Amino acid sequence: MLKETLPKVKISLDSQCFHRKPEKWETAIISNRIASLPTEVTMQEFAQAVVIPNGRSFAPAVFKDGIRKL
Repeated sequence: MLKETLPKVKISLDSQCFHRKPEKWETAIISNRIASLPTEVTMQEFAQAVVIPNGRSFAPAVFKDGIRKL
């Protein structure tokens, strides 16, 4: 029997975990950091990454040259 492979999505996923909502000043740092952290994950991996105890921030996109522009 073949193991079914789950489709992956491309997102930018923070490498740091949070156990609380980040303070306003932290969000700018996180936003800049995640722009340079593109990854491919299954929906199951994504769900595990963003809920507590992992609590990782994400952007549902990847950014050109790892830079987030306004």
